[in-house]
Amino acid sequence: MKKNLPIFVFTFFLLSCSSVKKTQKAINYGNYDEAINIALKNLRTNKTKKSKQTYVLMLEDAFAKAVARDKEKIKYLKADGNSANLENIYNLYIQLDNRQKNIKPLLPLPILDKGTNAKFNFENYDADIMTYRDK
Repeated sequence: MKKNLPIFVFTFFLLSCSSVKKTQKAINYGNYDEAINIALKNLRTNKTKKSKQTYVLMLEDAFAKAVARDKEKIKYLKADGNSANLENIYNLYIQLDNRQKNIKPLLPLPILDKGTNAKFNFENYDADIMTYRDK
């Protein structure tokens, strides 16, 4: 019973937090930027607190999914070869860069259970932004 108590408390806490529910719901519906914004808002205060661990994990997940989605869309738009897509490609690169800039001030984000930090694969999009900026 003692082993199950922390799991029960953690599960109860997750179910009782509407902000956590909103974040998870946003991820489930593919609204990754909304999930990132909710998680960032909650992590700005005392990011190392054990109760904030859920947000760290959801931020890591939402960021990875958002980046993958945007890169896939850029790849598709480039392959299309239509010059009308240049603005969309540029905006996607800006969005990728801004997403990283919003997360960077909070780093490192510890994952207490694993004894590691959350991993975010940041890239330098400056060259890509400059390529599409003047077109």
